[in-house]
This record gives sequence, structure tokens and C-alpha cells, in this order.
Amino acid sequence: MPPRPSGIDDRKELLVHLPRSMRSHISHPSPATRPLPEYAKPPVIEVACSIQFEPIEDLHAGRLGLLWEEYRERYPRVEQQPPIAPIREQFTEAAARSGLSMYTTFPMPRIWFLSDDGQQLIQVQRDHFIVNWRTLGDTGAIYPRYRRLRERLSDEVDTFQAFLDKEGLPPLRVLQAELTYVNHIDARNADGGRVPLSRILKIWAGDRGISNLPAFEEASFQAHYVMQDGSKPVGRLHISVDPQRFIKDNAPLYALTLVVRGVPLSADIEGALAFLDRGHEAIVEGFTAITTDEMHKLWERQR
Repeated sequence: MPPRPSGIDDRKELLVHLPRSMRSHISHPSPATRPLPEYAKPPVIEVACSIQFEPIEDLHAGRLGLLWEEYRERYPRVEQQPPIAPIREQFTEAAARSGLSMYTTFPMPRIWFLSDDGQQLIQVQRDHFIVNWRTLGDTGAIYPRYRRLRERLSDEVDTFQAFLDKEGLPPLRVLQAELTYVNHIDARNADGGRVPLSRILKIWAGDRGISNLPAFEEASFQAHYVMQDGSKPVGRLHISVDPQRFIKDNAPLYALTLVVRGVPLSADIEGALAFLDRGHEAIVEGFTAITTDEMHKLWERQR
């Protein structure tokens, strides 16, 4: 599973709007918020911490090659990927729209710098900087926890900003920040079928007996929640559930993905990190709120 879906054109911007009927609200937590729920064995398989900034047009392929030298000792592998389309959350009632710009040159790619085992990576393009952790196959990799990933993002983006300064390029002006958690929840039943989704999610009851319908097979859905400062919307929590299967044995699973995306209070890295902290709270609280006590026991909830 890629750290984030790839865009086709790095200047095609998607403005996300939701009709009022689909919006639920998440208020800003107070400073006295209780400690976040914690699990000894969370089902998370990937986390991406992303900063979207004003495009740096002179961050071309040659400079991306020079940038790798700054990271090469820790990330000795490099891959080229299609660019990500920039996404901005919008809160008006207007229909979603996207813009396409014409180019006289080939769109700049997105570059991955990877650790030897591929579990740690940095993604860079003209308007994105992303730090990922992921588990690959049956490596038994343990989720390093958000605080360590946040520290890594802070350190790596400092290196990036120092490189921009050395090359005479403008500093980062942050437009949005985004935090993504991907969870793979084992859904195999004793009979080889798929566990009912209602045993995993509190907010789903559609696989229980309903007259005049054939036997339930599987389900997917999306939900969207608006994050607010008072009455002002500042971001969204997006939750999606999709039925998938493990590659190794084709056993059923549900992919539960939670994404927080929005505009930091300030256009610098400190503002982005503060928004990611808030997003982490929303994701952990949201994950716990929608999943069942049965799953919490399985994942060894500690608080």
C-alpha cells in the first residue's frame, strides 16, 4: 500500500468540499484533556506525516539529487514516483472544483528516500515534504509511536530547510498539514468467511439481519468530521473502511484509514507540528470511539 495515493499532475489542485448534511463537528480539545487511549498491539501498519507548502519552482531534479546527499547515510535507497496532487480542505457550500495548469516542461516527480529495510522513508516534491513509517510483510515491525515520528519529521524537515537556505531557495511557507494512519484489521472468521463489520465498528450495524436482502458479504464506507476552533472550521477528520485481503494467505481484512488534514494557525513548521499534534488527538480519539470493546481487548487497550 503506497504511503499516499499518487497524483497524475503535480499542479492539479483538488479542493475538498462536503455538503452540510455529511458534516459532524469535532471541537478543539481543552488543555485539560485526559490522556489519550493507548494500545499495546494497535493494528496500525503505516503512518504518514505530511506538510504541504507553497511550490518551490526551482526545486528541480538536479537539486533533488543534491538533497539526497543530505539524507543518504540514513536513507541509502532512492525511488522516483508520480507527483501528488495538492489537496486543500474547503468549508464553503460551493461544489468541489479542480484547476489544471498547462506546462512547457515535464512535471517534476516525487522522490522517495528509503531506509535499507524500506520501513522509513521521506517523500519530497516541489510542494510536499512527507515522513513515513510502515511495516512491510511479516517483519514484525513495532509501531514506533507518534512522538518518535513527530521528532523525526521535525529533524528531517530542519535538514530540508537548511538545504533550501544553502541553495538560495525560499523558506517553506506551509499551506496545510496532514496526518494519516492506516490500520489492517484481521477479519477472518472461524468458517473462513469475513467477520461481520459490526463486531469491529460500533457505528456499523448493516450486516445484521435485514429482511428481503440476500446474505451479507462485506461493506465499505466513509465518514467526515469537521474540526473547529469555536465556530471556525480548521480541518477535517476523514475515516474510511474498505474490505481487503492479506497478500500472504488471501485472508480477509478491513483497512481502516484515518486522515486529518487542515490549515495550521501559522505558516511555519511550528504551526504545522501543532496542527499534527491536534490531528493525532483527533485520530486516536476517533479510532477508539468507532471501534468496539471486543477489538480493544484484542489490541490490548491500556487506558
